[in-house]
Amino acid sequence: MMTSRRRGGKGCLPAGSRARATGAVLVALVLGSTACGCSIQRMAVKSMANSLTSGPDVDVFPAWSPNGSKIVFIRNGQVWTINADGGGATQLTFDPALKGQVPDWSPDGSKIAYNSGDDIWIMNADGSDQHPLFVDPSTIEFGPAWSPVGDQIAFVSFPFGNLGARTIYVIDPDGTGKYAVHPGPGPQIVPAWQPRGDRLD
Repeated sequence: MMTSRRRGGKGCLPAGSRARATGAVLVALVLGSTACGCSIQRMAVKSMANSLTSGPDVDVFPAWSPNGSKIVFIRNGQVWTINADGGGATQLTFDPALKGQVPDWSPDGSKIAYNSGDDIWIMNADGSDQHPLFVDPSTIEFGPAWSPVGDQIAFVSFPFGNLGARTIYVIDPDGTGKYAVHPGPGPQIVPAWQPRGDRLD
């Protein structure tokens, strides 16, 4: 009972991508739109798209901030933010560990959870106070998703060398209270919170 993303979606179609009303706005990863093959574009539903990023950089996994003013995304393996109008692109992480699936904002917009190397990290929205949510050398974690009320973070974890054992876990933002939501059988992918925050799909 797993879907590809949660509350509005991320990755190829991040927060806002399920909007259906005319005038709603979404951002999307567009393949083949630049020399490198990846850019992030902002578009109104039933309207034309405008590129927010361009050039040789590889920009993936965009996600709207809760107030719609910024977008977090991964550029060349690091976490960046950009204003909704395409200005103010800011690199937040600089360490050599590659960042991947999938950055996510806390519901109040004050923090960002993201994958760094094999772990889930958290930082303030301005890039300060970067720290691992927890560290387990025997596992790989990715796909953090804040609950709608901000009291838990869901993520995917699996033991080294056993990708088929991917399991959804939930943990408190302070790194305590980790437990498996759905221990199997079968591999699981990036979790999605139901909008009330009391269900994972």
